[in-house]
Parts: sequence; C-alpha cells; structure tokens
Amino acid sequence: MESLPLSRTKKVKITVECPEIIPLQSIASNQLNMAEKEEPGHKFRWIIPSMIFSVFSVEATANVYGSQLFKSQWKNFESTSIIGKIILVSKELGVDADFSAQPWQTIQEMIKFRNWLAHAKPHKTTATHEVPHDTPNDKLPRLFPDMKIAAYSDIDSAARYKEAAQQLELIWTHGAMLKDIDIDLVGRPEYTNIS
Repeated sequence: MESLPLSRTKKVKITVECPEIIPLQSIASNQLNMAEKEEPGHKFRWIIPSMIFSVFSVEATANVYGSQLFKSQWKNFESTSIIGKIILVSKELGVDADFSAQPWQTIQEMIKFRNWLAHAKPHKTTATHEVPHDTPNDKLPRLFPDMKIAAYSDIDSAARYKEAAQQLELIWTHGAMLKDIDIDLVGRPEYTNIS
C-alpha cells in the first residue's frame, strides 16, 4: 500500500486594527435624523447624543491618525487633550489647524461642549416676585430651573458638529494623500505567517 504524502500546513495570524470612526459618525447621524422627526420640546433627547457622538468621532479620528502616524510613540500622547492631538496630527500632515477658521472653530466649540457635559455642575435659577405681604410663599409661581443643556439643544448645532467631524476627516485624508501616507480608516487585515 502506497502511503499518502503528508500535507503541509502553515499557521497564519490575522490582525485587524478596528477604527471606531464610522460607528460613532453613524450614531451621530442617526440621532440627528431622529431629532428632525421629533416633536418640539423633545428634540434635545436626540440632539445632545448626536452632538456628543460627533465629538467622540473627532477624538476617534485623532486617535486613528495619531496611532498610525506616530506608531509606537502614540501611547505617550493618549492622555493629551483632544485639541493637543488635533494640533499634533495636523502638524504632521502639513495641515494648518487655524482655530479662527472653520471647521476648527466648530471643533473647538465641540470640545468645550464635551467638557462642559462631562463635568456638568448644578447651577441656580432665581426669580423675584412682588406680591401682597400676606401671600403665602407656597402660593408663588413655581420656579422651573433654567437648564443650561437646553441652550445646546438645537438641530443647527448638531448638524454643524456632524459636518465639522466629517470635514476634519476629509482634511486629514487629503493631507495624508499629499504626503503619500497610507492611513487605514477601515481596518485592513494584516497577515503574519507563524512557522
């Protein structure tokens, strides 16, 4: 009986670095769409998440570009502020991050919004009423707090945030192309043969 030749095998390790930009942008977009359909007075519950996920996508974009531009050194910049990351990546790509122009102005506003929301503190609302002396205090008009979060609750701001996040990605993609730098924005697999 003739023996069959042993089949050769190999081990291959597949690694994918998964950028999270697209899911974050999708959530921001979906929330904005929901806000546009919502009744007045309830839109904020969609607008605020849209805005914050746009901010998250800006930071994710900075981390994707930074980790690929600075490879092993990026871990030293992970605790850097979002603005610091944006300036660092922009400089490396030859892009002028001019915070007196768009989309940089909106990006700066987005980061302030994120920080305000992440560290929201209570605040007082007051009102003064002149009433007859014998009016019991509990008969005064009820005071409803002026919610600062409502000041951010407009569809135009959410749309500007979404647009600024997308513009940042396009500006950086263009900068990378001009410098012939290949940035993986989708998670291309890397194959390593293991002996």
